[in-house]
Amino acid sequence: MIRIFRSAVVSRAKLLPPGFSLFLAVGMLAPVGIALLRPTPAAIDPAWDWANALGYLGLAVSLLLFVYAGRARAFPPYSGRFFANLHRDLGYIALLLIGAHVVILLVREPLLLEHLKPTAPLHMLAGLLALILLMLLALWGSAD
Repeated sequence: MIRIFRSAVVSRAKLLPPGFSLFLAVGMLAPVGIALLRPTPAAIDPAWDWANALGYLGLAVSLLLFVYAGRARAFPPYSGRFFANLHRDLGYIALLLIGAHVVILLVREPLLLEHLKPTAPLHMLAGLLALILLMLLALWGSAD
C-alpha cells in the first residue's frame, strides 16, 4: 500500500513541469505588482487601485478553476477528492475576491451606485450579472 502511494506521488510529480505552481502564483500576482510599481496621481484613492487589483486576482483565480478542475483523476490515489475540494475552495476564494472588489468600490466611490441602474453602461451591467451568476453558482455548488 505504501509502495503504491509513493510511486503515485512520483508519477504525479513527473506530470507537472518544474516550477508550475510558482509560474501560476507569479502570473496571478503580476497585476498587483504592476499596479504597485506605477506612480499614482494624487487625486486617485489607493483603495480604488486595491479594489481593481482584487478584481484582477478574482479573475485569475476564476481562470485557475479551469486548470484545477474537480474531476476524479488517477493521481493522487485518493479518488480525486483533493482536486474536487481544491476546486470548491478556489471557487470560494474567487467569490470572496470579487465580492471584496465590488464592496470596496461601492464604499469608496458611492457615485458608482448610479451604474447599477438599468440605464448603466453595458460593461457595468455585465459585471453585475457576472457577480450575481457567480454568487448563484457558489450557493448552488455548496448545496451538494
